[in-house]
Amino acid sequence: MKLRPSAPARVPKAFLSYDWGSEAHKRWVRRLAARLENQRIDVTLDQWKDVPRNRVTAFMESAVRDSDFVLIVVTERYRDRSNGRVGGAGYEGDIMTAEVMHDGNRRKFIPLLREGDEASTLPTWLSGSACLDFRGRPYAKRSFDELVQTLHGTRKGAPPLGQRRAR
Repeated sequence: MKLRPSAPARVPKAFLSYDWGSEAHKRWVRRLAARLENQRIDVTLDQWKDVPRNRVTAFMESAVRDSDFVLIVVTERYRDRSNGRVGGAGYEGDIMTAEVMHDGNRRKFIPLLREGDEASTLPTWLSGSACLDFRGRPYAKRSFDELVQTLHGTRKGAPPLGQRRAR
């Protein structure tokens, strides 16, 4: 019997949502995206796309809709703009909130805490979500590894239940 090679694992697709607060922050996001790409994750990043100004909303809509995951780089500025529905972060907040309401899939949206704490920095619609800690320079390797495992679906689960003893 001839064995067929197994099909390669599906490459997860992730969109990075963030606020353009500063050039340093944009550079940090770009480096994170490149690091994820090196881990076989197909990242959609606005900085890598030539999006005409009149098509930016269509880009955001399709990036959220067509991705397996949306990675939200959470800062206080992002929270304020998302809650206030201002700019790109505000528009993306509308799209993401609608998808959560319609599909109920909160697991698609993964907050990456870049500054502050969960209680004070998450946008209202993400309240109660577990964050991955990406604070610090550099951020913790375990946070990056946990993110990659989550995106690839390889996080360790609970061990199987044992057999119940007969009485």
